[in-house]
Amino acid sequence: MNTFEVMKAKLGQDTQPVCENDEEYYFMLGQITRYIHASFKHNELAADSWVQKMDFARQSQAQKRIIDDFVSIHSEKIDLNNDNLRRILAMLFGYVPDKPKDQNNRVAYTFGLTADSLLMN
Repeated sequence: MNTFEVMKAKLGQDTQPVCENDEEYYFMLGQITRYIHASFKHNELAADSWVQKMDFARQSQAQKRIIDDFVSIHSEKIDLNNDNLRRILAMLFGYVPDKPKDQNNRVAYTFGLTADSLLMN
């Protein structure tokens, strides 16, 4: 099973899923980055700005701060009725990666960014 299938199965469980390793964390970070980009339907410049911030953030503290800033500044773009969104945010904020985003785990991040969205209920 690839990371997408594993994370999709976890989100289908009744209990709150958790990231069990860096690969899962960076995949889900890619999913959230994709969600942020998609939330700016008619403002490509703003979307690219947020994605660029996330692309350059190597440490999990900086990544989580960017997500927190996005939620604070653009709360109207966040659908907190979306169960998967809430669960993915909890997964990200509840996990501390062993390593910063580097060549190895950038693949998982890029896969999450380009894979089908898990944020659809």
